[in-house]
Amino acid sequence: AVETRSAFGQMSDATGLLVEARDATDAEPPDLEPTLEHQRLAMEHLENAIRLLEPQSEQQQDQSEQQQDQSGSEQQQSQREDEEQVTQRQADRRLQAIRDREAERQRQRQKRQRIEPEPVEKDW
Repeated sequence: AVETRSAFGQMSDATGLLVEARDATDAEPPDLEPTLEHQRLAMEHLENAIRLLEPQSEQQQDQSEQQQDQSGSEQQQSQREDEEQVTQRQADRRLQAIRDREAERQRQRQKRQRIEPEPVEKDW
């Protein structure tokens, strides 16, 4: 988005220069070099934007991952810790849900036993 906004800004500047050149009443032809420079910069920004949007090859991904590992190891460690905390919280919630279900089963069993006592086998 940043690259496309920059390209848009460069093209707007080029348009402004062309409008000024059109409206100028000078007898000599306008200098189009600044306009061409703005267009060139706009094209560079658009190329960068396209490059960022293209899927990376595996080799490029490996290289970028290595660079990210080197530059953002602390950030990744922090993210891992956050993920571990989330995973731990999820595990705790699941464990609590299992305990709650088991407690509900126990209550249901006790309730059934009060209403209908289970038959006892003869032990003599």
